[in-house]
Amino acid sequence: MSISHKYEIAEFYPQPKQVELGEGISELARDVRLTTINVDPVERKALRLILSDADVHVVANKKDYIIDARVENEAAFPYLENVPEELRQEYYELTIQGSKIFIRTPYQEGIVWAAQTLSTLFHIMFNGYAVPNLLIRDWPSMPLRGIISECNWGNERMSRGDWYQVINAISSFKLNALCLGIYNCVPSCRISEPQMPSEFLMTPVSEEPNDTDPRSLSRFRFYNLKYDRWYDRTELPTMFEEDFFSDVLNYGRERGVAIYPYFNLLSSSSLLPTILPALSAKNAKGKPTHASLCLTSSEARETLMDFLGSFLRKYYPKGVKYFHIGLAELNDIHAHEEDGGCESPWCKCAKCKALSEDKRLANFLEYLVKELVARGVEKVVIFSNLLDKLKGFRQAVSALLKKASVKGHLIVDFQDCGNETGKKYATVCNPKGFSDAWLSPLGGQGNYANYCECLAQLDAGLLTLLKNKYQGVMANFQFDPAYLDHLALIGVRTWEGTEVAEDTLADLRLRWAELIFGGMGKRYVNALDQLSHAASQPALRLCLPFPYFTIQAATKADAMLPAYPADALAALGKHANAAKELSAVSAEAAEAAAFFAKKLDSEQFSHSGVDGERITTPMGECLHSLYASAQRLMIYADYFQALMKIQAALASRKGTAAVIQLVDGALAHLMEQFKVIESHMPDWLLWLNMQQMGCHKLFLEQLKRQLVKKTPAAKLAWYLPANWVIPEDK
Repeated sequence: MSISHKYEIAEFYPQPKQVELGEGISELARDVRLTTINVDPVERKALRLILSDADVHVVANKKDYIIDARVENEAAFPYLENVPEELRQEYYELTIQGSKIFIRTPYQEGIVWAAQTLSTLFHIMFNGYAVPNLLIRDWPSMPLRGIISECNWGNERMSRGDWYQVINAISSFKLNALCLGIYNCVPSCRISEPQMPSEFLMTPVSEEPNDTDPRSLSRFRFYNLKYDRWYDRTELPTMFEEDFFSDVLNYGRERGVAIYPYFNLLSSSSLLPTILPALSAKNAKGKPTHASLCLTSSEARETLMDFLGSFLRKYYPKGVKYFHIGLAELNDIHAHEEDGGCESPWCKCAKCKALSEDKRLANFLEYLVKELVARGVEKVVIFSNLLDKLKGFRQAVSALLKKASVKGHLIVDFQDCGNETGKKYATVCNPKGFSDAWLSPLGGQGNYANYCECLAQLDAGLLTLLKNKYQGVMANFQFDPAYLDHLALIGVRTWEGTEVAEDTLADLRLRWAELIFGGMGKRYVNALDQLSHAASQPALRLCLPFPYFTIQAATKADAMLPAYPADALAALGKHANAAKELSAVSAEAAEAAAFFAKKLDSEQFSHSGVDGERITTPMGECLHSLYASAQRLMIYADYFQALMKIQAALASRKGTAAVIQLVDGALAHLMEQFKVIESHMPDWLLWLNMQQMGCHKLFLEQLKRQLVKKTPAAKLAWYLPANWVIPEDK
């Protein structure tokens, strides 16, 4: 049922469903006494933590300033009959009468969202504005609201505190779920070196971790400006090394955010089939490919379930509502130990070959659902991609959903189809025939080399969500504070629902910006648009290294980034007005960066901690990351402009001294730009970016050495070799 606001408080984002004003003004205070009845310990702790984040102090000796929170029987809430049954779990009522605050909810979940609303009201008071006596009745517009964070480069380096930051951001927008990637492989992507696929296993699975546990290692070589030195490290994911996934689960519960596991299986799987050979698909000669799973053999199935079962026993001994298994990709991939030819993801063993691909996969899916449900999983989630890509699979899944062993236990997740196909979401992401369906629009790409704003695409998915019968939204989102506005959009669309269905994306962006920046809201939106426009320019995209990381069958064995930056320079040479376009990119990014830097100079986005240290607010972290993102655009644009000038100087046969002077100038400029990156980029993204941009420094130094040796221009090496090593410490 749609409820019209009787009154709106501009500071709420999202707005509560209903606000009724009482008589007079409240008398809120920073120090309060908290009393609870029937509130579970986790929710009581959540209430205290959220109040503490709002700088509200819970003390024991207050008589007048009281927060009274209670969980009561549904019968105590006559208004509840107006709330759809599937949304009542998160319903709450918040009443302010003078110096007293009353929180009432029929279920524990409502406590957290009442606390988030209350924190906003305290924020209003602390900013010097009066808070009226009022009654708020509130509930979400859909039961499942959150993000899927695939394990990949960047978040494998996230610390316990970094994941807590993610959960805080999700909870602040009243989102209630995080599908956290535990296992993922991208065998075709070789960032570290040609022999090392991108493989990630985020947690140990044994209850007592040991050296025989399957594990993934990432190698990263990066430059640190502060100490003027290079590092070469091969490490486990931080979450694996410190074994803190259980802590993340518990922290999520304290913030109203359920954490669900995501294992990307099938062809995106090179690590497990290598470590556990019984899992591996076979090629036509019967040799393990170490690149995908055999779907039919009893040994492979039992090995997989031993692995997944061990994970569930360790982290979800009481069961879990959702378990995402991916099943999204069927691309040819390269064998784990060689880069020569492509391998089919389909196993060629006799048992597999006896079944068509759609039946083979459907049988495997049925087996997985049964076994996972037997181990405490309520619902198994798969991506929708293969429903139409694999002939016959949609019909096979539809038939599966009618089987008693699967019915009610399988959810189809429609993943970003609008972007992949260029068709409208309503056409491609059609849940018809699937009573349980998620929608996963793209909410934020990994911020590895470029700022990738995707609000329009995200909003298209969210609007489709409101018009179709999806169970909820789980946006694909590699967390970066720079994309906080994307999270805000998910929150406002999924909580307010039809209340904002007619509001345009521009309306909601400006509403969010003015909430944070007041009269400077339009300038903030303009700075984001400048950043997005600069990042989308074709010349800039030709400079970025990631297209050159993919190992293809014909790739030269002696280049990590096949002749990078030479290939990028060659592409720029064919691009009309490349230098002029890169200059415009740098200028536009610099203008956006100036705004972000100016706002960071104010004290609005930090506050004093318990020990007097300055604590950056979530919006402050957002501005830091945006500033670093703008600086990174300037680095790529300026670096390649410098290289183009160096090439032009060599072509015009200017003297060696003049060319070396250009190289020295480029190096000095780069080092100045690194200062901003190291000071403002999130730690978990810093090492990867400084490997890539550190290679800019390494290449310029290599080029200078060649020039000093008077190497002829035609023989200059314009790439770093695959076996490049970090320079020795000075």
